[in-house]
Amino acid sequence: GGLALSFDSEAFPDAVPLGGQPVALTYAYSPGEEQDGVTVKLGFSLAQTVSQSCVEWSVPGLREGLVNELLRALPKSIRRELQPFPPKVAEIVNELQPAGDSLQQDLAAFIRRRYGVEIPANAWPADAIPAHLWPRIEVLGNDQKTLGTSRDLAALRQKLEQVKTKPAPDDSAWARVAKQWERTGIIAWNFGDLPARITVSESGPVPTYAWPGLQVEKDSVSLRLFRSEELARRASLGGIQKLVELALSEDFAWLHRDLRELNRFDSLTANLCPLDELQEQAYENLKRHILPDEVFPVLTLVNFNAAVQQTRLQIPGLALRLVDQVGAILRARKEVQQRCGPTPVLPMSKPKKLSDLSQLNLATKDAPKPANIWAEELEALLPRNFLATIPFAQLTHLPRYLKALATRMERAKLNPVKDKERVQLLVPYQETLRQFTANPPAAAEARRQLEVFRWMVEEYKVSLFAQELGTAYSVSSKRLDEQRQRI
Repeated sequence: GGLALSFDSEAFPDAVPLGGQPVALTYAYSPGEEQDGVTVKLGFSLAQTVSQSCVEWSVPGLREGLVNELLRALPKSIRRELQPFPPKVAEIVNELQPAGDSLQQDLAAFIRRRYGVEIPANAWPADAIPAHLWPRIEVLGNDQKTLGTSRDLAALRQKLEQVKTKPAPDDSAWARVAKQWERTGIIAWNFGDLPARITVSESGPVPTYAWPGLQVEKDSVSLRLFRSEELARRASLGGIQKLVELALSEDFAWLHRDLRELNRFDSLTANLCPLDELQEQAYENLKRHILPDEVFPVLTLVNFNAAVQQTRLQIPGLALRLVDQVGAILRARKEVQQRCGPTPVLPMSKPKKLSDLSQLNLATKDAPKPANIWAEELEALLPRNFLATIPFAQLTHLPRYLKALATRMERAKLNPVKDKERVQLLVPYQETLRQFTANPPAAAEARRQLEVFRWMVEEYKVSLFAQELGTAYSVSSKRLDEQRQRI
């Protein structure tokens, strides 16, 4: 056993890129020993952000062995569908780009897309990958001392968290470069163009790089250096949005004033939420809609000015469009309420700010439970904070969903058996939505797919209970199953 080490520097290089950072590799032929195989040396910050499967896939010379072992470890019925192996192994090695928490999950998703073969989550035994093919991870502090080693990145992170290990402060190269670049209290793009990456130090086994990013503070933005490209990008979206908002502060002030038109719906919001709360949620809704939703490819003044102009062009007339949409939604809600009886008035304290789908359409714990199933349906579709949870582009469909609910209520009275039959078709998807909402997926892309699924379920309800209203796109149980699989 053990690793047949070759001197092929392409297959077994001295360093590989991970999270944009060059990472040193060392090799040991010590069968049965803890350090056998390849060791990937990760800096403390990079170890917090890079994915397990990226580390496992990082050494080109191990990829073929990994894929071979994983395919051969599958149950016989699945193996049969994938044979012959050699051409598929070659394709997978060339094309797979794992980025998740598990190489097995990423491989299963690739096989499903490419070969149409479904691999259940529990198909692989725990020991599917021999130790010598599984890179060992060594986490280093800024002083290059070892903080911990393991072949399981998640377990290593947990161990480092438990012992409250913090990397030694780097008061040398990083601090010097940070002093040169970092700034706080920024309220305008007055710092020119930022480089994609900065070299901090070229001493040590591999160079150290930093990525400039824009971090939003309360009323301003800070220019910070980050230890990985991913961390810099993650921080920068909020910073970009804040600077665009500051550049257009007068336009945004007018947008906010125009939303006072919502006051004319006073009687329609009486048992939903206070008007000032509705207005603030409407303002935040519009900001989310028009501010940039992606980080620029490079942080330059040209890209920033283009984003400011693009945002400015969307503002005229936008508030009044929202006011009209909210009016149509509230009138449709009133029609449903008249048929099902009023929903209980919720406490008027301000709800906590929503940050993700985990709080989507969930009543607060201390809120009274709706009196009947129709009130429950109505509250799930249109909670008091609907402008905080439903994107602007989706609001246009709300009156149709409410009309479909009113139609369903009428038809259920006339033919309850038929309504029950159709509900049975809907139940699995509502249950999936409930489960995902209670435990939202960690990956941003999975959360985006969950949002798509949530509105597909509403369109499916229209097709089941009020087909004559039409759906925004073709929807079926098969398409819902496929979307559920994507999440």
